Amino acid sequence: MSTKNDAAHRKMRDILLWILILGSLWGLSEAIGGSAMRAEMLSVKATVLTGIGFGIMGIALGSVKKPWLLIAIALIAAASTQIAVPLLGYSILCRANSSLALMLHATCLYGAFALFNGKSGNAAILSLTGFSAAMLSSGIFFFAGMRLAPCAYLLSFNHSGGMLSFLAAEGIAWALFAGIALPIGYRLGAPLQNGIVQLRSRPALYYGASSAIIIFCWIGITLIAISKSKIS
Repeated sequence: MSTKNDAAHRKMRDILLWILILGSLWGLSEAIGGSAMRAEMLSVKATVLTGIGFGIMGIALGSVKKPWLLIAIALIAAASTQIAVPLLGYSILCRANSSLALMLHATCLYGAFALFNGKSGNAAILSLTGFSAAMLSSGIFFFAGMRLAPCAYLLSFNHSGGMLSFLAAEGIAWALFAGIALPIGYRLGAPLQNGIVQLRSRPALYYGASSAIIIFCWIGITLIAISKSKIS
């Protein structure tokens, strides 16, 4: 009995570490993308970051195949977008829509993965799953983001037929990138996680490498937030 309990605890520790690693990497990608791309590239930035996010979620699904991980990973990433709130005293609304988008991507993918039986691992089904989830999340984001913390760009769609214009300008691009990135991430998931878990026989290296990745990501997120505040 103790052996089974130990194995279950080990598996849960592996999953929790994987959540922290993937969530932190997603958060770092958001920070780097937000810092590297100019304000006038807002549409391109959102599209690229959506693709990266779906690729990371694909890695999670391909490695563990537990859709609830998506919500946990998105929560970590969303928390990273709000690091300027405790660090620099910014309003939580400054990056509220970014956090909202991440959670919507994860929630919609959770539902689409179950609906289309993404566990089959079929590339076409995974592509459809990613496309549908991103398209749905963009539609929900239009209404929710318009009320939560609308930026000037989002407000430019605040007119009759604005949602259709937004989906044409943003939603389709998000969906196409998500449809490509999700199956690629799914294929990479198992080999990547297995490579990390194989280090378990050397606990110092296993936990040290995992911790180093997480710490590196959060240091990077913090430094980018500070550098952006100095520029602004």
